Amino acid sequence: MKKLVMFAALAAVTLVACEKDEDDSTGPGTNSQLIVGTWTSVLIESSTYDNTNSDTTYSLSIPGPFLTVTFEADGTFKTQSLGDTAVVTGAYTLNGNTLLAHADGDTIGGQISTLTSSKLAFDNSMTYTEDSISYTDYASFEFQK
Repeated sequence: MKKLVMFAALAAVTLVACEKDEDDSTGPGTNSQLIVGTWTSVLIESSTYDNTNSDTTYSLSIPGPFLTVTFEADGTFKTQSLGDTAVVTGAYTLNGNTLLAHADGDTIGGQISTLTSSKLAFDNSMTYTEDSISYTDYASFEFQK
């Protein structure tokens, strides 16, 4: 569970290529303006795929609220699982539509499907090797302000 929370926390702050919905109530704004604020998870879905054996080894769906992420205008963030005292902090960089989060020596990215003044949704994947087996973690996140 700790691995999922860390993955979720880091993934929640690492996003690539943004799309803005037509119904943004704040009017025109840049991604750097829209991302600033505190976001609360609505739904987090995650699965792990064993690339070596072609099998899904793990699936999880967590309805919100479960996690909060706060993006600051100065390029820092903090994230916390609700009910937990541990807070993950780090820095994020936004260059055009690319947003990367850096925390605990890791940098992770994802694909935003929605970014408005009140909704943030994105997907993330990460491939790694453990005990000579290749795995890919897939996660989908939906947050609201």
